Amino acid sequence: MVDINFGMERGELKAMLAKSKADPINCAIGRGTATAYLQMHKTKQPRKLSDELVKQFGDLKDPRWGTCYVDPDDDPKRVNFRINRPASGLAKRITKIVKLVGYSKVRFEFDDGSEAEEDSEEELEETATTGQTGETVQEQPSAQSLSPRLSAAAQRIAAALKLDPSRKDNLIKLAQAAQGRIGANDYQGALAGIIALETAIDAPAPQRSSAPQDTGGTAGAVAYAKSRLAWIAVRRTLETEVDKLRVKMLNFYKQRGVDIGVALNRSFNERVREVMAALDDELLDILDDATNETDPTRRAALVANARDVIKRYQTFVTSESLLSELDNNPFEKLNIKATVTKTLETLSSALR
Repeated sequence: MVDINFGMERGELKAMLAKSKADPINCAIGRGTATAYLQMHKTKQPRKLSDELVKQFGDLKDPRWGTCYVDPDDDPKRVNFRINRPASGLAKRITKIVKLVGYSKVRFEFDDGSEAEEDSEEELEETATTGQTGETVQEQPSAQSLSPRLSAAAQRIAAALKLDPSRKDNLIKLAQAAQGRIGANDYQGALAGIIALETAIDAPAPQRSSAPQDTGGTAGAVAYAKSRLAWIAVRRTLETEVDKLRVKMLNFYKQRGVDIGVALNRSFNERVREVMAALDDELLDILDDATNETDPTRRAALVANARDVIKRYQTFVTSESLLSELDNNPFEKLNIKATVTKTLETLSSALR
């Protein structure tokens, strides 16, 4: 996975959390475009750490500050935060950061008296794996698992076309693309393609009248949950493809006795980081909220927000030449741009 600057070096984070087992450590946190930001210090005051984070990262939102600690007797895998007040989606992102140094859970308590929050990477992986609809996203997909799933999805196309015949070309292309990925042994890409196909099949049919569509029902929730799974899968595919290219490049130069591993990794990360930052997980948070929202008006606002984010992703994919450069590199043939483009088209159609 591409490293993203979250405010600290991993070694520093690991050392600070180890120290926090004896005494709480002052900290500041906040949401960013592609990640969360976290800073810890033994003596600096929490509010000062927050101000420094804001100055350092221009995309930081919802800065919060307080203390954190690990209680090895209570739960050695959990990092406990005591911060001034809640911020939506922050716990999920902080969990991803502390997992980098061996912790899998976070607990947030708040000075303003708000109800405590808990999150764990185990729960995140379960959501990404089973989702709200029970759909399966395997960590290491194989042809044996994907081919039956693709066949099952393909058999549902006819029923979907009875509701909306205009989907025919798109559904067939999605099925063919997924089959092609299986044939090319690109199982992560095939998984993303199959989920995109399932999302397109289960998308609500367009209304025949001019009345606004009610997004508050079960069908809408299923579509948003499946759309979320599709974006999880395509981002994993992107990361897998990028890491595959990295390995090819490093091996190429290593076999020729060229010791440029550190410099190559740094340069590679700098170029790829903008892709990961632009195609971020903001859509996941919005779709998660839309899936769980029961008020039709608020859900409609979330869906509109999600569509705006998708448009932003589409603009990036269309305008950013780096995606094409990655696909056409001389080391490993990739299919990033086409996969992301098709998935975004599918999600845009599914979010009505």
